[in-house]
Amino acid sequence: MSTDKRNLVLKASAGLISGAAVLVPLVIVLNRYGPGDMGRGAAVGGGLALAGFAVAAWRAMRRPGSTTSLDRAFTRTGDERDDAVLTAALAVVGMVSLPAAAIATATVAVGAPALPTLVILLYALLAVAIVSYVVQSRRH
Repeated sequence: MSTDKRNLVLKASAGLISGAAVLVPLVIVLNRYGPGDMGRGAAVGGGLALAGFAVAAWRAMRRPGSTTSLDRAFTRTGDERDDAVLTAALAVVGMVSLPAAAIATATVAVGAPALPTLVILLYALLAVAIVSYVVQSRRH
């Protein structure tokens, strides 16, 4: 697989800058108006996401031949197989997310606390994303 290094640097830079441009105002607004430690949580979560993207982009730039399929999917430098795996995995997550959100809504409607329900929904969808990516990667 050949990767144009200059194009990858431009994409990675644009991704990091746009991510920071969204993250900074979000954290400022949540620190000012959000309940509890929501702003700090957004800062840590967004910072970790940007750091993960930066690591994947750095790996793709330094050694394109040794990157994983997930690195190439995050940096959008993959070939047709990587795109097909990512598309199929995200399709599974999309199909699961609607019924899962409906179940979470019904759970909150019958009196369950909202915060734990949303945390369970988030981690369940994250688990579905990971499992579906691994399964689709094995199939393609």
